[in-house]
Amino acid sequence: MTQEQKEKLSFQVVLHQPRNVGGEDTYFMNNGEIVQFTDCTNYSENSEYIINNNQHKKIWYSQLAYIFFNDNLDLVATTIKFLNGEEISFFSLDSVDLYNRCKGKHFKVKVLYEYKYTFNKKSKRVDEIGLYTYQEIYNYITSCIADDRFNDIGDLLKTATAYSLQEV
Repeated sequence: MTQEQKEKLSFQVVLHQPRNVGGEDTYFMNNGEIVQFTDCTNYSENSEYIINNNQHKKIWYSQLAYIFFNDNLDLVATTIKFLNGEEISFFSLDSVDLYNRCKGKHFKVKVLYEYKYTFNKKSKRVDEIGLYTYQEIYNYITSCIADDRFNDIGDLLKTATAYSLQEV
């Protein structure tokens, strides 16, 4: 993508970002931070993890097990690396398995800064234009960019933070 296209895409995504209502809970991890998943609450479609025994420091399973994009729409699935050498994608573990595999272990967080977008699961645009798979959404987004139709992307993408965790 050209620099102008990258700027247009960034503006389009931010324009459709839901507003932040604030609150005392944080739902992110910092680069270089050492984290431990100390509790887990399972919901019908997601799980919420407590980090470092701090009831106000949390992360959702959906923030970890997802596909992320950079400005060039290169894709990455975030990973977790264990001391035994095993490296797995967050995708390959459901939320309960992830918690059980990580419980009692400490991880160093690496923020993958260049991967700053993800699919918006709550997109209204998906239903409006009849996109049924992530591949269809991805293809639609890339065609919009190629044809300079950034407004047509609507709310299909949202900003997100991609992480990689390394057990320490």
